[in-house]
Amino acid sequence: MKVIKNKLSLEDKEFLEKYFENNSRPNDKEKNEIAHFLKVSYRKIKNWFQNRRAKERLCMTYEKISEHEIEENKVYPQCNSLYLRYFLF
Repeated sequence: MKVIKNKLSLEDKEFLEKYFENNSRPNDKEKNEIAHFLKVSYRKIKNWFQNRRAKERLCMTYEKISEHEIEENKVYPQCNSLYLRYFLF
């Protein structure tokens, strides 16, 4: 049986990004309210915030590394997690 995943719409993602700017760690009640407002599961919202915080940490790590190890003629994509995992770790 194939599982159908409901993706967040662009508007939903924009809403979550704005919320994240103000509060990157909403409590359970806030996550429930967001899930109800966006009409998605609590788990999807919980995972979105967890993944977004991980992305934020990865970007910070990349910025620290790139400050010290920038080489000429080398491509440094903006916070591309696949790139970072493959080349930096």
